[in-house]
This record gives sequence, C-alpha cells and structure tokens, in this order.
Amino acid sequence: MKKVFYIILLIFVCKAYSQTTTELTLNNFLYSKDIEVAHKSYLHIIKNQNKYKDLIYKNLIKCSRDTKQVNIPDRLIYIATYIKDKDFINPLTDLISNKDYSDNSCIYSCPIVFSLAIYSCFTEYKLSSKFDPKITPVKDLMETIKYINKISLAKESPSKNCRGPGIDSLLKSTEKLSFNEIIRQAGPQNHNYKSRYAAAVVLEATTDDDKYLDDLYWLAITEVKDASCEFRSAIYQAIYRAETARRLKNK
Repeated sequence: MKKVFYIILLIFVCKAYSQTTTELTLNNFLYSKDIEVAHKSYLHIIKNQNKYKDLIYKNLIKCSRDTKQVNIPDRLIYIATYIKDKDFINPLTDLISNKDYSDNSCIYSCPIVFSLAIYSCFTEYKLSSKFDPKITPVKDLMETIKYINKISLAKESPSKNCRGPGIDSLLKSTEKLSFNEIIRQAGPQNHNYKSRYAAAVVLEATTDDDKYLDDLYWLAITEVKDASCEFRSAIYQAIYRAETARRLKNK
C-alpha cells in the first residue's frame, strides 16, 4: 500500500510541477521585459502548443469577460493567432465587440482585427455571425479579409509604400541584404528605429514564402511602438503574405 501511495503522490507532484512550469513559461512570454527570456518562452510555446492551449484559452476568457477595464496583452492575442485553435475564436470575437477594448486598441492597426482576419483567411473555422457591423473594428476586419483574399505574392519595390529623404537610402541598403539579415535588422536587438522600420517595409514588400513565419510573428510581438503603428502595419502585411504562401503550398 505504501508503494502505491508514493506512486500516486509522485504523479500528483509531477502534475503540479508541470502546471506551475507551464504557467511560468506563459507568464514569462506575456510579461517579461527581458527579450531573451520572452523569446525563449515563445519558442518553447510554439513547439509545445498542445500543452499551452488550455492555459491560453483561460487567459483569453478572463480578459474578454473583464467588461469594466479590458487589459489584455497584445502578446496573448498574437500567440493565440499563431496557434490558431478553434476554441480561441469566441473570446477573440468578444474582444472585437468590446468597446472598452477597441476604443483603446484599434485606433490604427489593431491586433484583434489582425487576429480574426488570420482566422478567417487561413483556417477552416468560421467566424461568429454575431459581429455588429456598426463597430469600426468590425468594418476594418471585413475590409482586411477582402484585402487578404486578393493578396499577391509578387515582390514589390519597398519605395511603393514608403519614400522620403530620411528613408530612401536605408531601404536601398536593406534590400541588398539576405532575408535572414533583414529579419534580424527588423528585430528587437536593433535599437535604431529607422533601421528597424526600413527592414519592416522591405519585408512588407518582398515576403513571398512561409520560411520565416515564426520570426515574423516574433517581430509583431516585439514591435516598435511608433505613433501611427507603421512598423506594426508593415509586419502585419508581411505575415499576411507569408500565411498566403503557406496556404498555397499546402493546397
């Protein structure tokens, strides 16, 4: 009997430790200001998605039901979007319909619009029909879905989307780099905003495969907080192109 007791106790302890470790990893990803810690947690989560789905769902539900003050980390929306689990759709839908959230988060490029557009265009799941078409983010979502469904993977000149004396030379020099180098230039280890933004604009215009999709989501997660969300918008476009390339490849 003692042997059975110790086996049961060991199973209980291991399970409790596993849950604690899982919560710690997700919290490190969501809230750590240490980029290396957050990145390590991000890579672990996307490689072990099934272990984190329930916990991510619980966090989404908790945030979406906070009607008085919606305080949801963008990182939570991005990881839910990357994983693309069907259960995430309802709390994400509740968020886009929540005026307290959308008024603060959807002035420019909006994480919840990005997320539901990805679900609509790149999964087999159907979005809820309970959207209020009068809500501005919902209108933006419908326009974004139309845009993605017509997207082309033809490479464009980055200057088509951005030009000027302060950026032209940076775009030209960035275009000459390998794609991997451009990804690094756009990343959080680079503390030069103009350099990061130039790389994002090049990614927006030239991404034509899904090889670096994990990295592109990481760039969204570690975005530059500029005034008009221009960096974020460029990375969204790059992700739309990469997701389109993956969809075409898997047909």
